[in-house]
Amino acid sequence: MDFQSAANSVLTACLTPGAHFSSLIYTLSPTVVNEFSTGLSRSDQSLVIGQDALDRNNRDKLGLGLPQFFPQANPRGLIPNATFGGIPNAASISLEGRFPFFGTQSTWNISDNLSKIQGKHQFKSGFYIEKVARNAQRNAVFNGAYDFGRNLLNPFDTNYAFSNALMGSVNSYTESDRHPQANARYNNYEWYAQDTWRVHKRLTLELGARFHRSIPTFTDGNKLAAFVVQDYDPARAPQLIQPFRATPTSARMGRNPVTGEIVPEVKIGTFAPGSGNIINGMRIFDGAALTSPGVKVAPRFGFAWDVFGTGKTAVRGGFGMFFSRLADDNVMGWTEQRPLVNTSTAFYTTIQSLLSTPLSESPASVSGQEDSRNLSSTYNWSFGIQQDIGFGTVVDVAYVGSVARHLLHSRNLNATPYGTNYLPSSADSTSPGRPLPVNFLRPRRGYADINYREFAGSSNYHSLQAQANRRFTRNLIFGTTWTWSKMMNYSDEDFGSVNPVLNYRRWNYGKSGFDRTHNVTANFLYDLPQFSSGWNNGFSRTVFDGWQIGGVALFLSGAPTGFGSSFVQALDLTGGSGIDARVNLTGNPSLPLRKRNPMRFFDTSVVQQPPISGFGIGNAPKDAVRGPGLNNWDLSLYKNFAWGSNEARRIQFRFETYNAFNHSQFNGIDTASRWDAQGRQVNQRFGQVISAAAARRIQLGLKFSF
Repeated sequence: MDFQSAANSVLTACLTPGAHFSSLIYTLSPTVVNEFSTGLSRSDQSLVIGQDALDRNNRDKLGLGLPQFFPQANPRGLIPNATFGGIPNAASISLEGRFPFFGTQSTWNISDNLSKIQGKHQFKSGFYIEKVARNAQRNAVFNGAYDFGRNLLNPFDTNYAFSNALMGSVNSYTESDRHPQANARYNNYEWYAQDTWRVHKRLTLELGARFHRSIPTFTDGNKLAAFVVQDYDPARAPQLIQPFRATPTSARMGRNPVTGEIVPEVKIGTFAPGSGNIINGMRIFDGAALTSPGVKVAPRFGFAWDVFGTGKTAVRGGFGMFFSRLADDNVMGWTEQRPLVNTSTAFYTTIQSLLSTPLSESPASVSGQEDSRNLSSTYNWSFGIQQDIGFGTVVDVAYVGSVARHLLHSRNLNATPYGTNYLPSSADSTSPGRPLPVNFLRPRRGYADINYREFAGSSNYHSLQAQANRRFTRNLIFGTTWTWSKMMNYSDEDFGSVNPVLNYRRWNYGKSGFDRTHNVTANFLYDLPQFSSGWNNGFSRTVFDGWQIGGVALFLSGAPTGFGSSFVQALDLTGGSGIDARVNLTGNPSLPLRKRNPMRFFDTSVVQQPPISGFGIGNAPKDAVRGPGLNNWDLSLYKNFAWGSNEARRIQFRFETYNAFNHSQFNGIDTASRWDAQGRQVNQRFGQVISAAAARRIQLGLKFSF
């Protein structure tokens, strides 16, 4: 680039720990300006442990002689985890599955913006490139985990967990064959063109489009494993060790349905060796599991109209579309799924004979994701009127709306439907009155939960937003806003779960957890009259001049919430797994404000237990009641003192109060119903306020300005 003169260009740079930024603004001509910027930021997380601490946790240096099936996954030779079941408050040994934890993230971006003024148009165009690299250790039982708990079925059991450990009697031992590290990468490419067109001195239009190309997260040097629905073949599903009794009075055992071999009961539900494919439906990807959705176009439109040409009444509006990308943890987790990482268990053995004990594997929970050409997208629009009403005050009233489509949520594809446990075909012949273990009843045999993420969620937001602001005149500035809104969705967060069996578009749709019907704020700052204007001397100027009073008030509706439920007696309410239940409502549980009190915040009489005969599918919505709102005032008093003859220097004394009127700020209610065998509510706190924010706080301070 030609740096013709210092007057034509401005070069800036910023250096902070872990971050480097630079920008160049270059004036090509009186009507053309180019702005180029680039940045690099890096963050590091690590767990630093000294060699002494590592030595104290090294199985060889401690002389424990503990064997390991896959020592290559544990190069530091760290001691295994251990639990001691059956002993109250027993200690345990545990290493976090990501130890030694580390995480690095480097973000590099470059952008360029070119603007040109030509007649009534101001054209802008540019591009933005972002590249991100993230590396992190992933989870695994890399060091092994012993269960020394008491178990009378274990032939080596000594009847006490600590003596089991001393004697080397093992109830179970679990270990993973790898300890993976994930190296995630993703790239974003965006470019845009925009025209600010002054059609008339009273009308300005904004026209443009942004183009977005997102490269889904991939990994550098890692393979990925994810569940793919169309790859699952029921005919290839593995068999599970079945419950078995030779006679009605014989001990309960396990039986291999393929060979007929009888095995210990503890192996019931594990894979029958040599049967089917235990990774049926899992697909291995070489770094990239998701395809790019291609180039997405996001249009922009806006206008501003001076209605009467007086500069006092304006009408504004606009529309914009925006795209977002996936969180990289979604893909990084696929480095630790079977068959890339396999976790096996040895049952009923001893430490001495551990390595000769056959390992068993059980159905595992896995995840997958729809490979869609959609990206989560948001559509925003607004239409508002601004009016100068005099006295330095402008009033603004606008309708603001937003909808989001193709949001990610999660469905459990391997949940068992309502009532499954009650079917005759689900009965466990070796345990009368009980169903088979859940993994025998799942739609896709060979797996536990299958959490499948899909671009099927949506949200809707509509609001009336009003505000009035007064600029600083006659010693007073103030502003007030009121937002009247409604926010609806299926889930409040990415990967939030929806019901996998019922129609989630009805069951899970409702007001979001951050919906607030009313949000009112007000702020002001007032310079008290100068006392010295009537009595001007050093004493009056020092003591009585320079006082200010200010404040912020907030009035906020409570958050929507639903009802939970539980039973005193153990009860299989839904007859399924991975599904939820809801209470029945016989009326509106919300009480008028005048009838609410901390002991009865909502009407508990209309809340009935989930219908037992209907598998717990009650009629309550997810947003049955609202929690307490907020009514808060923060007030401050300031006294300014001159500091020498320079007016830029001063001392300010600050007296600040938070929750100035000490109003009770309730913020939690008990919505957890609990029912006895007769269907009576037994939670004594049900419907009561159970928590509150802090009481009034006072803060004193001095501020020096120079």
